[in-house]
Parts: sequence; C-alpha cells; structure tokens
Amino acid sequence: MKLLVKLIFTVLLLFLLSYASVNSILAEKTRPSPAAVVSSELRVARARVARVALCLLALDAEAYIDEWVHFHEALGVDHFFVFDLANQLELNDWASGKAHVNVTHFPAKNITDVHRFRAELEKRCIQMARRAGYSWVGLLDVDEFILFPQEFETHIAELLERRPPSESSLPLPGRLFASDAATYQPLPVTKRVMQFVDMNWTRSLVRTDPRRRQSLGSDREPEKDPSQEPEERGVVTLNCYWKKSIKELYKKCSQSPSKELFAHQCLAKKLRRNQPLRRDDMAWTFLKRKVPYYAGFDLMLPISEPRYPTEHGSLSDTGCALCAIMLNEEAYVDEWVDYHLALGMSHIFLYDNSKTWELQRWASRRLKVTSVHWSADAGQEDAYVDCWKKHVRPKNYTWVAFWDVDEFLILKDHRNVIDYLAEYLDHGSLSPNWLMFGPAGHKVYEPKPVTKRFQKSESKVNRHVKTISRSEDVRQPHVHYALLWKGAQRDAAGLQLKKKGSFNEFNGEGLQSQALIFHYVYKSHKELVKKRWRGRADVNMTTKQRRIRMKDDRHIDQCCPRLEHRAWERIIEYLPHYQMYDQPIDVIVKLHRSRALPGAKTGEKACHESDLEDLGPCLVVGTVYNMTLYPRHAPKATIKTYMYDERYHLQLIHSTPLDDVPLCLFPFEGRLLASVGKNLRVYELGKRKLLRKCEYKNIPEGLMWMHVKGDKIFAGDLRESFHIFKYRRTDNQLFVLADDQAPRWMTCATVLDSTTMAGADKFDNFFVCRIPEEARDDEGGDHTGLRLKADTAYLTGATPKLDSIVQFHVGDTVTALEKTTLAQGGSELICYSTLLGAIGAFYPFAGKDELDFFQHLEMFVRAEKPPLCGRDHIMYRSYHFPVQNCVDGDLCEQFMTLSAEKQRLIASELDRTPAEIIKKLEDMRNRLI
Repeated sequence: MKLLVKLIFTVLLLFLLSYASVNSILAEKTRPSPAAVVSSELRVARARVARVALCLLALDAEAYIDEWVHFHEALGVDHFFVFDLANQLELNDWASGKAHVNVTHFPAKNITDVHRFRAELEKRCIQMARRAGYSWVGLLDVDEFILFPQEFETHIAELLERRPPSESSLPLPGRLFASDAATYQPLPVTKRVMQFVDMNWTRSLVRTDPRRRQSLGSDREPEKDPSQEPEERGVVTLNCYWKKSIKELYKKCSQSPSKELFAHQCLAKKLRRNQPLRRDDMAWTFLKRKVPYYAGFDLMLPISEPRYPTEHGSLSDTGCALCAIMLNEEAYVDEWVDYHLALGMSHIFLYDNSKTWELQRWASRRLKVTSVHWSADAGQEDAYVDCWKKHVRPKNYTWVAFWDVDEFLILKDHRNVIDYLAEYLDHGSLSPNWLMFGPAGHKVYEPKPVTKRFQKSESKVNRHVKTISRSEDVRQPHVHYALLWKGAQRDAAGLQLKKKGSFNEFNGEGLQSQALIFHYVYKSHKELVKKRWRGRADVNMTTKQRRIRMKDDRHIDQCCPRLEHRAWERIIEYLPHYQMYDQPIDVIVKLHRSRALPGAKTGEKACHESDLEDLGPCLVVGTVYNMTLYPRHAPKATIKTYMYDERYHLQLIHSTPLDDVPLCLFPFEGRLLASVGKNLRVYELGKRKLLRKCEYKNIPEGLMWMHVKGDKIFAGDLRESFHIFKYRRTDNQLFVLADDQAPRWMTCATVLDSTTMAGADKFDNFFVCRIPEEARDDEGGDHTGLRLKADTAYLTGATPKLDSIVQFHVGDTVTALEKTTLAQGGSELICYSTLLGAIGAFYPFAGKDELDFFQHLEMFVRAEKPPLCGRDHIMYRSYHFPVQNCVDGDLCEQFMTLSAEKQRLIASELDRTPAEIIKKLEDMRNRLI
C-alpha cells in the first residue's frame, strides 16, 4: 500500500514539473524578439500615414458632383468611389480621364429596405477601399461636405493620424444648410446656400481594418455630450446642403428612389422648424482659396446693358422686346438672358409655365426682365399673344421677337440687334432659320453654359424659322411667324420669302447670311428624356406620343457632325466673365509631410534645411554620363530630384545613384515609377536620396513608355510591345497582368481608356490592343510568400495575352500618338505624326451603318483605282500583320478623282448617288477638323 502511494505521488510530481517546463518554453517562444518589435514599430509607423478614400452616393448628382469632388480633393482625400444609383450608368463618361475616381453602377430601383440597402453599400465601400490599400473611408451623399472650420490648412490625413490607434472612427457632427430660393441656379452649392442649423445626426470616417472598424454612421443618432468629444466638436463638421432650393428639395423628396434614400433630409425641416438659421460661408471661402477656378463665380453679375452701344441711341430703351415661355429651364435662363441683353434687347418678358411661379424672385433681382406667371393649361401661342397685347404694344416697343430659351440669335455683321433691325426691318417681319445642335456625346447635364457644352451642329440650316416683327404691323403672333397688317415676311437678309401664301413657318429658299437662330433642342441624352416627358407648350402630347418621340431620338448623335463654335465665341465676346469656363481647374492640396518624406518626424529639417511643410512639387530627371548605345551602358547614372516654386526656380534636393541607365519615369500614387535598365522600380522620396520600395526584374529589354490609370501600369517595352503591370500594395509586389502576343520594336504609345492602348512600331505599323476579360479584375494574391506570381510569369507562360483590336500599316514610322480633339468640342480621335513630317488621324466610326458604308466604298475604289506601281493595296496595308478593323480613308478620298462613269457605277452598287457619297466624305472630314 505504501509503495502504491509513493508511486502515485511520484507520477503526480513529474506531471507538475513537465507542465511548468512546457509553460516556460511557450512563454519564451511567445516573447517578442527584438526584430519582431522593430517590425511591429515599422508597421505602426506605416499605418500612421493615413490614406483616405470617400464613397459617394450619386443619384441625379451631375449638377453637383464636380464641386463635391474638387472640394474634398482640396482637403487631401486620395480617391473617390462613386456609386451611380441611376437605373442606367450615367457617370461613366464623366469619370473617364479621372484616375482618382472609380464609378460603380449600383441601381437603386425598387428599394424595399433602405437600411439594408445602405448597409450593403457600406460593406461594398469598405471592401473596395481596403482592397485598394486605403486606411480610412467614409460614405457620403453628394450634398455632404467635410470641413475643418478652425484649420483651413489642415490635411485630412494629419487629422486622422492624430487619432489614437484604439479609436476606429472619426465622428462627423452634421449641420443642415437651407436656402429659401425657389429653384435651381447653375452656381456652386457652397455659394448658393450659406444658412444652417445644428442637427443631432452624424456620419463617420472609419478605419478599413476589420479588427478596429465600426459603422460608417447612421442618418440619425442621439445628441452626444460635448464634453465627451472635445477634439472633434468645432474641429471637423459635416455641412449637409439638404435644401438648396424649394424645387430641388421637392424633387428629391417626392420621387422614388431618392425619397427613400434621403428620408432623413426630407424630414429635417420638421425637426427644427422654429429654430432660426445662422450664416456660415467658410465652405465657400475654403473652396475659392483651394480651387481658384471657383472664385470666378463671384464675378458672375447680372447683365442689363448692351455690350456695344447702338448707333440709334433713341431706340435703346424702346427698341426690341423679346417674349419667351419656359418650363423647367432655370439651368439655362441666366446665360440666355445675359446674352440677349448684351446683344441689345431692350426688355425680356419671360412667361413662367410652372405651377408655383418659380421665377418670380429671380426676376425681381434682374433689370430689364419681367416674369409673368402663365397657367400650365395655356399654350405657347396664347402666351405670345398676351405678351404682345399687354406688354409690347402698350409700351410702344418698335420691334418684338418671339423665341424660346434654347434659341440664340447669332448676327453676322452687326454687333447690336437694334442696328441689324434698323437696316433690314422697316416693315413686316424677319424670319431667321434654325441651326440645330446635337448632344455632341454628352450623356448628362453639366453646370456649364449651353453654348460651350454643345458645339456640333447639322450640316445645313433647318427649314423652320422664328420671327422678329415690327410691332405696329403685327395682327397676331404665332409660334414661328406673325400675321401682319402690312408688310411681308422676309428672310434674315431682308428678301421676301417666295412661298405660297402670305405667311409660313418654313423657309427653304431664302438667304441666312445675316442672322441665324442657334437651336439647342437636344442637349444631353438625359436632358432630352426629361424634356420629352415634360411635353410641349404648344401641343398636348399623350404618353404614347412621348414614347414615339423618344424612340425617334435614339440616333441624334449622328445628326450633327459639323463643328460650330460661333455661339460660344459670341458669348465670350459679349460676356467676358464667361471666359472662366475655359480656364483649367487646378486643386491646391497641402502636401502631407508623412507622404513627402516617409519616416520623417515633426520638426526635422530636410531638403537643404527647409521645413517639410514647405516642400512643394518636385521635378525628377534621369541623367547618364558617357553612355554607349550598344551594348547599352553608362559608367554613371543618377536620378536627380529638384524642388521648384511658382516661378519655376529649381533647387536640387538630392541625387540618387543608379546601377543602370534610366529609360522612363512616371508618377505613381505619390511615388515614382522608374524604368532602370531591365528593371521596373518604385521609389519614395527620402531625405538624402530616393528610397527603393519595390522592384520587378523580368523586363525583356527595357521600358520606353509608361502610363498609370487606376491601379494598372501600362508600359511599352523597346522590343516586346505592351506589358500591363499591377501593384499590390498589401504584398508590395509588381506583377504582369497581361502582355502582347507579338514582339514589336515600339516607337510611341498612348492609352485610350482603362483597358485599351494604341501603339506604333519602327516598321510603320499602327495597332490597338485591349486587356482580355479574364485579366481585368485579377484579385488573386500571392499566398505562398515565394513571389511566384511576381517573378515566374514568363517562365511558366501563364501571363494572359492582350487582344488585338486594330492592325494597320501606315507606310511611315509613327513618332507620336495622342488621343485628342483637333478643335474645341470636336470628336475624339487618335492623332499621329510621322518621321517624314506627316500628320494624320485615326477616327472611330459612330455606328455600324457608317462602318459598312466605308468598308464597301474602300472595296470598290480599291478595284477601280489600283496603285500606279501595280502593288496590291490590301497587301501593302497588311505588310507585317493582316489589316484588321481599319478602313483606309486616303483610299476612300480617291473616289472624287475617279471618272464620272466609275463614280456612278460605284454609287449604284452602294444604292446612293455620287453626290451623296461625296457629301458623306465631306461630313467625315468636317468631323475631324
């Protein structure tokens, strides 16, 4: 028995000793090593460099989104993820060319649960921001602006870096701004609305780290004790411009799905109805200071006097009156009124066809403008008769004109309309023709003048006319003409119309040399749809008739090929302050010190003893000494970094030695992409030199061209054509997303869109490539830790190949390519120059019908007009690669040099006349120039 007790005691003692030793070993293993501590400190230091993204809910936001993006870009926000909630993707064209903006279509039709829908948007927003490497993110509406009232110069990243690591969000206490204006004005929101009231709701900026994340903020939360958040209250606020005008608020709160999405704003007027509003213009002051373009809006004063005085001074006050009727056109009326008053109109009578007389307050602040509330049931012709009887005739105006707010009178030889009428209209009426303007590729509204946005017109004037009549001769006005007591209806040059009957709304024979009515009837596609559903003032249309009209409007982009910018030139001449719309929009963002010099501490001196906060933009130059071309080698190569001021005075910061020749440099997310020999490197700005952060070593020959769009790096190798790289910030790796299947000795390249590139090689070939579908959204990371995805793509042959879209042999070495327009408002094309001095263009066809026509024309001309040397044309254009998806415009132009018999033969094969084919060729040429 004693032996058994001793045995049990011994086993128990051994077990306790084993347990203690295991615990000590585990404790020793879990104790952080010095290297682990250093690594952890480095991760914390990197996390302090806050990268901020904002997600935007955009529904009918095209009038406000530019200001919203510019405002937050000036705060220091790095990227914007826009959720387009419309039924059809509307903002894609707007976002093209903006590398810091991504648009995602997220239709909000038929919302059943608003909270669930918004929660899904928050989840998607955080995922996109974390995937792109951003540490903070917020979800805002287009009428919500983040502001630092006490510190205009604070970078948003600096504010977020001051947050303790334990705090996962930054509350944004809201202030509701409201205006008593009746309707919309094409001015910045922060300028229009400057009165606010505090509200008990917040939004939040949150960390994207899932371990320390909270919600992005609800629409309504109970008020918090000010003592619990002393840092945020007064330092950061969220200005919500919920009531820009009565009409805009009604539109948002009465139509689905906006009334469900923005229910908190629609109910806000009931929360503080009796509390007085306070004035605050800090947001507008900040916007003007950071984006100087917006300061020009302070100079947009109403016009009341003509730009050029008339030679008939006695008629300046009682010369010509203009009558018009309008509905839902407040976005265009300022430009229209300013122009016609500057043109010399004595008075303008605007008949407001809305139900609530929206223009009453607006017209009360204008001189020489009278607004009349006109019943919604009354027609356009009745409004013109009322204007003539009650306003024009009693005040003894000499002439009276009748046209709409989308119609602009353009004079050829006269600077004042009174001088024009005194010369050409002594009795009767003048009837200038319409010149119709199309959408010019615009899909949605922009807060810019109509005459600047739309500069593509029809090739010929329209038969319809509008009228200017001698007041004493008018018996009764109509929409397009006026019945007269005496005199005749004349064209714009004063010649009597040769039409049957006394008066007519058409003129297809008269001269239009002295005056035209520029008619902007279509505007953008979305504006046209709203106009069709609104109906017409002179015709009561049924729903079926409206649908038929909208179906007929599907091909309006092809109706107006000719570039016509006379109206915008006249606007600038008569209204000089409108020149601001031609100015570039530069956003002044304070350079954040942690991004300028990673690892630098506050108060340190760098860049030749200059403060980090004073470090401005930098110029980076690659240099070599005594370089030999073959083999490519230089005994000394450097990258020199210069700092420059507003006068472009250079100051050398430092010089970074290289081990090979620098071939190409390009900015990349605040860093520098450098092609050095056969390597692609990512550098950051250091205190004594550039710091190498990442490198890719498998370049075949050397990159001669680079461009960054989004998270993709487009590169052109000297002899291996295009390579598409992607940088994964979380893994700090560069890997090839796709490359070209054919080797090419490239000479130049350009990016057409986010997935398409155009290039040329030294063997006179032009080509277009596109990233394949399977490689566009490559989100697979390298989980092995062996850099297999980054380093072994060429060895395994697993890199996806680019799709070939266009192949064409130019016949001369192309030295430069650029996607551009040759004139303001013109169609986009690819312009190129060649080694022998030629300049040419590749122009995309507008539709399949046009493509089919030119393909058949090329085929027939190729057969009827062979080359002089007997060489086959199609073999020449396919010298290295078979010609693909490209029509030879030079060959098509040879149609006009053929004999009349051959022209008729080809025209009969195309079911057209020779004149129609020549007209088609001229229209194509006019689109280019």
